[in-house]
Amino acid sequence: MSRLYKQVFAVAVAAAALVAYMQSPAAQEASGAEFDKVFMQQMVKDHEDALKLVQNTAKNAKDPQLKADAEKTAPVIEKHLEEAKRIAGSLK
Repeated sequence: MSRLYKQVFAVAVAAAALVAYMQSPAAQEASGAEFDKVFMQQMVKDHEDALKLVQNTAKNAKDPQLKADAEKTAPVIEKHLEEAKRIAGSLK
């Protein structure tokens, strides 16, 4: 998997999650600080889900390249999750 492909894929996944969230009732009803709080709670959940998926892939993938890519990606998602949690916690 090329580096460019991985970057484009990551952006596409993030964009899809954002679009889905923006169409949710919670996002439609929230505004201002409440929107920020709900948005960051969703970002934490999305990063937790992504981390589980990548960790599972790193553990169980049969393709060596996919397994290696997942192993390299997991720490990046972990850092993003930590930051999302920190931001979400500061909005309570």
